[in-house]
Amino acid sequence: MKSLRSLFITRPGIAFLLSGLVLSIFLRVPHYQQQFTFVDEGIYAATAAELINGASLYRDVWCNHMPLAIYFCKAMFQILGLDSLSVHLGSLLLVLLESLILYFVGRRFFGERAGGLAAFAYAVISTNFYTPRIIGYTPEQLTAVFITLAAYFFLRALIENRRMECLLTGLLSVVAVFSKPSALPEALMFVFCIMLFAPARARVKAVFWLVVGMTIGSVLFLGLIDQFLDLRAWWEQ
Repeated sequence: MKSLRSLFITRPGIAFLLSGLVLSIFLRVPHYQQQFTFVDEGIYAATAAELINGASLYRDVWCNHMPLAIYFCKAMFQILGLDSLSVHLGSLLLVLLESLILYFVGRRFFGERAGGLAAFAYAVISTNFYTPRIIGYTPEQLTAVFITLAAYFFLRALIENRRMECLLTGLLSVVAVFSKPSALPEALMFVFCIMLFAPARARVKAVFWLVVGMTIGSVLFLGLIDQFLDLRAWWEQ
């Protein structure tokens, strides 16, 4: 207890981060006794199981969900086995990953305490059983990871005037949108922030590289769907 108190005094950011991660795990464990916490988890799992058995998404399996959530679920099945626990652990992994990213982003730009508090807040709020969707596996978890990484590179681009970071911001924000289209406002937010906060001389170049990144991400995503899945069927479903 004394060492824990000492950690909060000397390294509050780390203490908040670790507390959030541990609390998130303990809050989720009781709900892992259920096979799935809401219907969409069952859809992701059933679809991913069909893909493991050789089916083609959108050709052989009708699904009105974006492919990234399905393929992440498939990856969890391949790594951990074809069981609902794999979906739960995948969801937990994304929560812990997002908490770590928030910590490092906060520490890099706002201080260690801010990073720790951000990680703690996300770990707890994302594990609060207010509705089944919050505690279950959702595409929004993937969106949060990608959009937070995009925000990290955006802040670096804004502060250090780096074009490669602008490109990565655009690329990651498009991946976030294709994991869940509701992330579109967050992706457009980067453009508005450049217009509002970037130095006047750097605005055009920053927007240019941001759009280049978005274009690359869109072309890659649609190209992969067309190559390995069915672009027309994906659009229709």
